[in-house]
Amino acid sequence: MGIEDAYEDLFNLNRNAQNMSNEDVKNKLKTLTQGQKSDRVIEQMAMTFRSLCSYADWSIHEGQRTDINNINENINNDENTSVPISNISKAEKIDDLKMNLHYNIQIHLPETTNMAVYDAIFQSLKKHLL
Repeated sequence: MGIEDAYEDLFNLNRNAQNMSNEDVKNKLKTLTQGQKSDRVIEQMAMTFRSLCSYADWSIHEGQRTDINNINENINNDENTSVPISNISKAEKIDDLKMNLHYNIQIHLPETTNMAVYDAIFQSLKKHLL
């Protein structure tokens, strides 16, 4: 889940960070930032985290997270360890839940007979987009 990726350090400290109180989240964030952020910034970070968590459907995700962690542990412990097919199908379901973003870029080229203009445009695109 994206929230777990964005707040990975917080979830490493508490596996169910989404269930922590606002005060606990602030304390953990203060520890993670090593006191380098002001209380106001920490409070805003905690509010953002809690707000994002309120939109997430944790009921579906919690059981799947356990399965993925078990799969990852099995793979990390022994490369030859076989993972049950039922767990793999659950892992694939999690992949189906992930959001995919696609970008469509439209370029309106100027009317010109000078091919150098088009060459310059496409060279710039290659330099900045690829």
